[in-house]
Amino acid sequence: LVVGFDPVLEAATLGEFESTYSTGTLTANVNIFGPWAGILSNNGERVTLEMPQEPDLPDSDMSWVVVDEVIYNDYQPWPTGPDGTGDCLSRISSQPQTSGNNPANWQTATPTPGI
Repeated sequence: LVVGFDPVLEAATLGEFESTYSTGTLTANVNIFGPWAGILSNNGERVTLEMPQEPDLPDSDMSWVVVDEVIYNDYQPWPTGPDGTGDCLSRISSQPQTSGNNPANWQTATPTPGI
């Protein structure tokens, strides 16, 4: 879960966040990371999940591999309900065989951070 504050340095803010969103029921080992500054566009954007990969050559920089991504939008075939209404765009399945780029794998939902 990515938040807009530093959960390590801002313990009071983390406590408020956990209380507000009932994150005590988070799946075991779900981490809260931050701070992240920015906003996601209501008009569509590309969001990627990447992981580090060992470099091919010694003394080379670490490279990154895209594990999953979504390039969402606010018009059909994407769900249009989350477009500025307070609802979120929620992934239906995170199984490896289901692409994050498939609009049929997303739905309008009430925000449930980390669940």
